Amino acid sequence: MEINESEDILKGVAVLFVEDDADIREHLAAFLKRRVKDLYTAVNGKEGFEQFAGHKPDIVVTDINMPVMNGLEMAERIKRIDEQVPVIVITAYNDQNFFMESIEIGVDRYILKPVIAEDFLRVITDVAVSLRRKREVELLRKALDDSMRLQSVAQLIKGLSHNFNNILVGIVGYAGLIRMKLSQIENKEISEILNYLDTVEKSAGRASELIRHLMTFSDRIECEKNDIHINDVVRHAIEMIGLSFPKNIRIETSLPDGLPYINADGNKLEQAILNVCLNAKEAMPEGGELKIETFSNTEGITAIKIADTGCGMDEETKRMMFDPFFTTKGLVSHLGLGLSITMSIIRQHNGFIRVDSAEGKGTVFTIYLPVSRAATAEFIV
Repeated sequence: MEINESEDILKGVAVLFVEDDADIREHLAAFLKRRVKDLYTAVNGKEGFEQFAGHKPDIVVTDINMPVMNGLEMAERIKRIDEQVPVIVITAYNDQNFFMESIEIGVDRYILKPVIAEDFLRVITDVAVSLRRKREVELLRKALDDSMRLQSVAQLIKGLSHNFNNILVGIVGYAGLIRMKLSQIENKEISEILNYLDTVEKSAGRASELIRHLMTFSDRIECEKNDIHINDVVRHAIEMIGLSFPKNIRIETSLPDGLPYINADGNKLEQAILNVCLNAKEAMPEGGELKIETFSNTEGITAIKIADTGCGMDEETKRMMFDPFFTTKGLVSHLGLGLSITMSIIRQHNGFIRVDSAEGKGTVFTIYLPVSRAATAEFIV
């Protein structure tokens, strides 16, 4: 691994350093502090354990012989809380019994006294690199598990959607037959019964719309792509949201002429834009501004930027916002499929989404889409 990369990895970790000798502690702490993200120090095992509980550092480095509580006892208590935290011990011992006890506790690495600053840094760097790789593997494993889980959900949705749709066909069909029969009967109560049928048909319509969303999420419905202009899709989406947005949300646009065409399914892309806009609407209950703009670059990319002045998102929400069925609004009123469907649609178009947001500072969604091959060929000619 390159030196610069190792340095960058160190800058991302927090270290707890426990040493009772003031001279050693101050010397090594000064050497380490400018190289790591955070450094916490303690003079004995008891204080070190309290620092660990309070700060949850990524790596623990400790001396063995200390007053109040020794390093191995502290390490054992730390491992009980989180056995994944690497513990490095500084020791003058070099006998089998010591190493056997250390292994049983779960000590990860050793630094023998007298401590040389460069060796001290090298061992911590090695542990930081190993920790980084381990976390990357865990993230990859989680991503694989999530992917397999989503594939299973998608398969389940396909089967359920098909069967549920057949049931709805029967409901809607027979409701229509009842309406036809009732229209031939003269009775003052007929109008009330017809209102009941309206409710049945509207409910079935909403259920059918939900099925369409679910099938889109499961990628069952293929894209019908054509060369289209992104501004036409955006303008139609704005017409739609203009009918449903409250007056206290101001909509501004910047849609320059001359953008290259994209190869896309206009209806699906419009749905993706609407989902983002509706998310922005929910983020501005007291009103605000929604700005939609389009642009392109020289790298064959056309983009849609949708910015709101709403409440913004915290890091946890940003991390989970594209997860299926994730919602901050409650399942009774919101299914949490909108942004997940949007991501699915954009991926079908070989595009990607960037999200910039902070609590209290609004949110910006930028959807990047490749221009059509025909448009690219025109530019090349």
